[in-house]
Amino acid sequence: FFQAEDGIRDAQESRGLGDVYKRQDQSNSLNAINTLSFQTTHNTFLVGARDGILRLYDVRETNKPIFKFLAHDSKLNSGIFDSSDTYILSSGRDSTIRLWDLRNLENNLSLSKKFIKDYKDHK
Repeated sequence: FFQAEDGIRDAQESRGLGDVYKRQDQSNSLNAINTLSFQTTHNTFLVGARDGILRLYDVRETNKPIFKFLAHDSKLNSGIFDSSDTYILSSGRDSTIRLWDLRNLENNLSLSKKFIKDYKDHK
């Protein structure tokens, strides 16, 4: 980026910064992280974001998730591992709390129905 008379510009594309932000918003790449949880027994950590997707990363691998699934159909509030690192408890702005068994999950960006228990109407 560089400073131009009409504001900050992208040096490679020579577009205004507003155009860059608009492009990112449309591609949904600006996705705030709402929760992080570390799984100590398997060197993995969980990231939950406002797109409702839970992503699992391996600290020994690249920066791409090794696993991801749509846990809630609205913004995700939190996601944590249990003490055995077998289950995940998540909550979303869809007024649900869901209990997930990691052994039964699938890589899926459609809303997953693989939860063990769905606790509803927590407003």
